[in-house]
Amino acid sequence: MNKPSSLHLLLIAMLITATITLMSQATGNVHPLILIPGNGGNQLEARLDRDYKPSSIWCSSWLNPVRKKSDGWFRLWFDTLMYQCYCLPSPNASTNE
Repeated sequence: MNKPSSLHLLLIAMLITATITLMSQATGNVHPLILIPGNGGNQLEARLDRDYKPSSIWCSSWLNPVRKKSDGWFRLWFDTLMYQCYCLPSPNASTNE
């Protein structure tokens, strides 16, 4: 059996790429997500469509009365203080006492 030539491999790669491209365009609900790290902190902007259905009562808009910025965009924040554990001693505390 002969080895496939580079032309055959290129043709297969192009067919796979075209298939993936057509499948992603067929759904029509694919949106890009661009993450750019920076030194200004963790700031992420988000927007929910009218079709959004909350997965739980905690995600409902009436529970969070903060009004969003214009056009439905709002800022997401990760609050690290929410996940602190006060049961463990701090690393700076002396263990000899």
